[in-house]
Amino acid sequence: MELEPAPGNFRPIIDRRKRIEEPLPSRLIAVADVRLLTPTENRENLDGFYVDMLGMIRVPGPRLIYRTDNFRIHFDERPLPIEYPDLKPLGIEVRDLWDAEHQLVAAGIEYTRQRHVSVGLESLLLRDPGGNWVELVESRSIG
Repeated sequence: MELEPAPGNFRPIIDRRKRIEEPLPSRLIAVADVRLLTPTENRENLDGFYVDMLGMIRVPGPRLIYRTDNFRIHFDERPLPIEYPDLKPLGIEVRDLWDAEHQLVAAGIEYTRQRHVSVGLESLLLRDPGGNWVELVESRSIG
């Protein structure tokens, strides 16, 4: 497909301003970067979950780090068995909870749908491929 030639003396204006990246589709519900544990042989499974399903970006380098719109998740790789320090889930805000739920079903990942005390607030509670608890919530605009 070719474009039609521009009429007259058209010269495009080159915009030299710094390009701003599009926001990523997921955000951490945290106040700083997060550290989680994972088995050493689990890199590909984590990439499939955090990059392909949740839209995070893998930070290049030897360490396993995923970037969201606001913070990063740093994974410390350990040999099995791993003792997880607590059962608190990592909160991740997604754009569309319905879409995330369909992706979980398609991938065969078990989850629990939770209804909260606040009206209309729901979340999906699951374990990531590293065994960490994750709670997916839908981003809601106020106003």
